[in-house]
Amino acid sequence: MYGMAKSLAYTLLNNYVGGWLGYKENEFPRIFERGAKEAIPVAFKLLQNHANDIQDDIPLSDILREPLLSVFEIYHESMREQGLKMKMELLEISQVQLKDINLVYGDPENVKSSLVPAPVKHYSSANSWFRKGQDLYYFDESVVEYVLTRRQIQMEDGVPSMTPEQRTQLFAKGCLIGLDVEANLVWQIQFEKDGQVIYDKTIGKRTSIRFETDHFKQRYDGQLKIADIDNFMASKMFE
Repeated sequence: MYGMAKSLAYTLLNNYVGGWLGYKENEFPRIFERGAKEAIPVAFKLLQNHANDIQDDIPLSDILREPLLSVFEIYHESMREQGLKMKMELLEISQVQLKDINLVYGDPENVKSSLVPAPVKHYSSANSWFRKGQDLYYFDESVVEYVLTRRQIQMEDGVPSMTPEQRTQLFAKGCLIGLDVEANLVWQIQFEKDGQVIYDKTIGKRTSIRFETDHFKQRYDGQLKIADIDNFMASKMFE
């Protein structure tokens, strides 16, 4: 089931993003991976400058999506209040590979992220479940997610469900795409306070980074931005 859903996601991805770019289906992953390899070092540099309150020609919001952007803004503000300076240098990046695709369907006002935190309320099968947020329901089927309002949810004996007609309707509303890449990264992070280095460490690990589109219909002509680093946001999805 998961393999079939993932194959469908790749096909849809080619129709939307790959098709808009004019690439053949088997060319798109390589082109995307090349772009991700170029974007990741830029993100490291912007994060370092933002933490140290250094102005860039490219604002951090041009490369990070909410809510990850707000997470870093709060963290960096706390660092500045403590008088900390940060050096974060990417030393090596290799073996960048597209690993997973996530498609989120629904009304544009409801589909803002592929990483919305909401606890699971009901498992329909091993590969599908309902999550309940504050105002919305999220029906996950492997790599495809449908976002529904309370009014759209069908309740049968207290169990949430959705009809094939609802899937078709939500599909027609458009979607947001999340793209997970993994890469071997080696970076140095250093903190300084009052001119003294108080922390200095070099880290090397296989790291997951999610890129996202905005919500779109038929063809996407916008910019992919980073929505998650090392599964920080993903780890909170079921809370």
